[in-house]
Amino acid sequence: MLQLRASLPHPRRVDPGLTLLVLAPPAPVRRGGSVTDVSGDVDFGAIARAIIGSNLYMVLGTADDEGRPWVSPVYFAPEADTSFYWVSSPEARHSRNLAVRSELSIVIFDSGAPISMGQAVYMSATAQEVADIDEIGHGVAVFSGRSLAHGGKPWVPDDVRAPATLRLYRATASEQWILEPGAPSDRRVAVRASRTRKVP
Repeated sequence: MLQLRASLPHPRRVDPGLTLLVLAPPAPVRRGGSVTDVSGDVDFGAIARAIIGSNLYMVLGTADDEGRPWVSPVYFAPEADTSFYWVSSPEARHSRNLAVRSELSIVIFDSGAPISMGQAVYMSATAQEVADIDEIGHGVAVFSGRSLAHGGKPWVPDDVRAPATLRLYRATASEQWILEPGAPSDRRVAVRASRTRKVP
């Protein structure tokens, strides 16, 4: 059985100037399920933000109205610790799933990390198409800014409104976890994320 050891994102993918680890008093961690107590002065939120900020794709785990699961990788732009934008066709299977079941799971990770050195952010979230005109303008600005930073094209609201074939989507995470740093097996710890603090 493959075991992933908790670590920081692989250095070759990290954005310049990104702080990977911040020493701080440990945050309380929920007990139960896959969440465990943690020892040591580790800021789990800083680790999560480093993973989010240094990766380009997140994997959406959606399901249709009968519960059939589907996973899809999408390029994303984070606005804060818990808010994520992406652009998709409304006819894509994950988009159709979200139209009938807004709950989903998300994972962000570096698939190029060495064996036994992987780390990830796991999330429970809800998502939907962004339909409000003002919200589209804001969300597209966030998405376009990251796209340009990664060598992509600029985006404008008309790119995600009819008659265009793509739409803007936003996920809001309700819970987040990372792998417990230094744990010998796949154990996760909860992250106390901010809904307003921006990801680098």
